[in-house]
Amino acid sequence: MDVYLFLWKSRYDWSVEYITSTQPFGYARDDLTSGNINYLDIVHPKDIDDVTKNFASCSKSGSDDISLQYRVITNSGDIRWVNEKVISHANTDSSQQYLSIVIDITDSKMEEEKLQETLAIKDELESIINNSPAIVFQWKSECKLEEKWPVEFVSDNINRFGYTPDEFVTGELQYGDIIYPDDLERVQYELCKRREKGHNDFSQEYRIVTKSGKIRWVDERTFIQRDKDGNPVSYQGIIVDITDRKHTENILHTEHDIALVINSLDEPEEILNQVLDLTINIGIIDCGCIHFIDEYGNLNLMVYKGLSHEFVNNISYLGSNSILNRIIMTGQPVYKDYSEIPFKSDLFANKNERLRAVALIPLVCNGEVLGSLNLSSHLYDEIPVDIRTAIETIAAQLGGFIARMKAEMNLYEYHALSSSIVPNKLELYENKQS
Repeated sequence: MDVYLFLWKSRYDWSVEYITSTQPFGYARDDLTSGNINYLDIVHPKDIDDVTKNFASCSKSGSDDISLQYRVITNSGDIRWVNEKVISHANTDSSQQYLSIVIDITDSKMEEEKLQETLAIKDELESIINNSPAIVFQWKSECKLEEKWPVEFVSDNINRFGYTPDEFVTGELQYGDIIYPDDLERVQYELCKRREKGHNDFSQEYRIVTKSGKIRWVDERTFIQRDKDGNPVSYQGIIVDITDRKHTENILHTEHDIALVINSLDEPEEILNQVLDLTINIGIIDCGCIHFIDEYGNLNLMVYKGLSHEFVNNISYLGSNSILNRIIMTGQPVYKDYSEIPFKSDLFANKNERLRAVALIPLVCNGEVLGSLNLSSHLYDEIPVDIRTAIETIAAQLGGFIARMKAEMNLYEYHALSSSIVPNKLELYENKQS
């Protein structure tokens, strides 16, 4: 680090009287002290105004100690950064002299600029990550089968799942805490297996639970960081939400499986139960029921899943004059918030069910309404378009199945089936008729 001591007069051109160095910044000392070159001549042109203004401002305020940073141009044409410390001294004749300690800070300035560039790049990368679908994690490796992955870093866009980075980096949550319980053991096993076999990267798909309790599918690309001896020290993960893709895949599989079930030789009730199970497994929807219309136009419950007994009691029989029955008989699918659906008058059962999004899908064949597929969610406020399309396709398959069954059965058998209510609700039905 080069240090120069200057003594110069209080003049507009900063005339130099004395310099400790023989060749400050490559210039001959005599050129500066003789006035052939004034100090301001070597200050970078873009910095001269700032330097003179700051110096004048400090002098005017009466400051005896002034610090300035600026660039100078060396005799060889190079640009160097300096830090100048100026001390004012009053002579006996009332004239002013200034003692300057000028330190070449180019190296540290370059390091500072590199650091600023690095920070700018880091900020840009973080912005790109936080505005992308990918969530970035770094987890500490505990090198055991049942590790839960303490989080060392997570990108801000984890807020897409309702969490904040602080919840993870402070240890309040570990990553394993948000993995869907049914998937956790498999995820732990896969990581342990790949780690022990010496793999450095791999991918797997699994479910996570958002802070609001919703389930999302993710694809995780894991990179295992090892020390010089090959021991895992941390994991870096890139996580992308693939819920929409999984829904699409699941819908296609479900529609295929339902076609196979409907064309099987199982008993009607077993077929209906399987269809309802498969429909609910699509996602978003977590409960539902199927009603058949009897010869009097009443809707009778055939099968249900995910609903409380109190609620099932409330909807097991929907007379031909009930509002719900009339909605179904329009033959048009209805998607509403549960609070907007006029279920029957047992308000206690209705409120306790805590349903949110509801779908009422008529089962129609050749223009005739034969029943209804009623589905709902305890978690979601709306059923997405792709799920709506899927359940309407399933409803069309069910409508065809019921029409075929009606054609194949004799009239007495079909009326007996369509008028039946789930066995443990028969007494309730009889009480309603009396």
